[in-house]
Amino acid sequence: MRNISSEFREALKSDNRKYRVYASISLKDGTELNITNENLWQGGFSMEDSVSSSDSFDVGAAIVNKFTLTINNIDDSFSEYDFTDATAVVLMSIKINDEKETEKIRMCSGNISEPPKEYSSIITL
Repeated sequence: MRNISSEFREALKSDNRKYRVYASISLKDGTELNITNENLWQGGFSMEDSVSSSDSFDVGAAIVNKFTLTINNIDDSFSEYDFTDATAVVLMSIKINDEKETEKIRMCSGNISEPPKEYSSIITL
């Protein structure tokens, strides 16, 4: 369970969909990349939380989480990076109003298990 403020909770209840995504990617060579909405392709963040198959609860099943980042690489700004063995921490926030953004909520962290084999205008991690 994620610890969120009452302001964040109210924004969710009011069907606020002004999400901001932040990802910190640590490459094997020590390079840190900071990814924000501006670097993502539209709909460029998804997360799956699964504990069982979709129509049952399997006792003793492992919890499997998967996140996907789709990075906009039209200008080749990420083509020089090697994402092999990289790690990522992903946070999310919701814009409450024009002046204030709530605290960032840590959504997940993990290893990039399938780095792209070749680069194009989008990079999917």
